[in-house]
Amino acid sequence: MSMRTKNQKTKDLLEFINSEQLDNFSYAVFDLDQTLYDYETCNQNGVSSVLKNIDDNFNIDEKTALNAYLKARHSINQQLKNTSSMHSRFLYLKQMCKILSIEDSTTNTLQFYDIYWKSFFEKIELFDWVVPTFKKLQEKNIVIVIATDFNARLQFLKIQKLKINGYIAEIITSQEVGIEKPSQQFAEKVLNFTNTSYNKIFCVGDNPKKDIFLSNYDIKTFII
Repeated sequence: MSMRTKNQKTKDLLEFINSEQLDNFSYAVFDLDQTLYDYETCNQNGVSSVLKNIDDNFNIDEKTALNAYLKARHSINQQLKNTSSMHSRFLYLKQMCKILSIEDSTTNTLQFYDIYWKSFFEKIELFDWVVPTFKKLQEKNIVIVIATDFNARLQFLKIQKLKINGYIAEIITSQEVGIEKPSQQFAEKVLNFTNTSYNKIFCVGDNPKKDIFLSNYDIKTFII
């Protein structure tokens, strides 16, 4: 099987962005996490900071705490599958406190939640290609839409921290749709906003299972 790196896939996207083909499009739909910035690094920094706090203050080693966190995450993912709440760090941390028998779980869940997101945002940074691409799309009067799973408020905060809100016409989240990508409902929400011929839209994402949600409409899709 041919293994194509993210850099190679991004190169394909950028070749398209800089080609005459772009003139045929009116809307660009982008995923957010791991598409426009390195979500994995941010998430790892957030989790690591929580684990260190637990080790320092509760005499629970980081490996034990991590196992509890992963168990909690799996449980919440299964209970709330295909909804934005399945990604809730607050619910993961609440359940983790129960598994670890951490007292005063109300106070500590809130504290861990704040630690996680503070550390997450310390690492957030756009991939190098994003701003030049958005500027090019703006020059071509192509409307930029963010279509993303996760909690709406947190996705808005990420976009604000990344300083790309000025480029974006609309942000559509799974929280407001009620179900995650690649659902038909999510696709319809995006298409209702664009309200144009499908061949005037292209889509960019990182997840080959989720970000193909518009490909059933023969909409050009880049997985990077």
